Amino acid sequence: MSETMNSLERTRTVLAGAIPDRVPVDLHNFMMLAHTSGIPFPDFFQDGAAMAEAHIQAWREFGHDVILVENGTAALAEACGCHVEYLEESAPVAHGAAIKSLDDVDKLVVPDPFKVHPLKENLKATKILVDELGDKAFIMGRADQGPFSLASMILGMDLFLLELDYKV
Repeated sequence: MSETMNSLERTRTVLAGAIPDRVPVDLHNFMMLAHTSGIPFPDFFQDGAAMAEAHIQAWREFGHDVILVENGTAALAEACGCHVEYLEESAPVAHGAAIKSLDDVDKLVVPDPFKVHPLKENLKATKILVDELGDKAFIMGRADQGPFSLASMILGMDLFLLELDYKV
């Protein structure tokens, strides 16, 4: 089958509910990129320019359709005040709640993603990728947490689950 669309066209076609020339491919590769970059994982996951460059190199090598920009599953939690540990050979992990009880929820501040760490680095990586490949590949920047998982990190999983039971 010959390809008649570029990666961006192909992915947009599927999102519009139509049939593309082939199925789009998403290479969920942020860990591989950290490893092959040669940059220590803690530094890589906090450096938007390094993340973008690694994505560009991978896209040129593999030609996947969707570039998925993230630095693990703790970015939003860290931006909301949770302690995050940057590990040597793994993705960042949230260790430590941002608040001690549900009574403290009003003390939380909605973070400005352009100013707080590490969201500003994810956005920097996404902007570099859009500037470089935005007319060729579908670029999806994300912080990879939904409301349930984020709430459990902000309050702490144990207390969060106990509060669910109590409130329900």
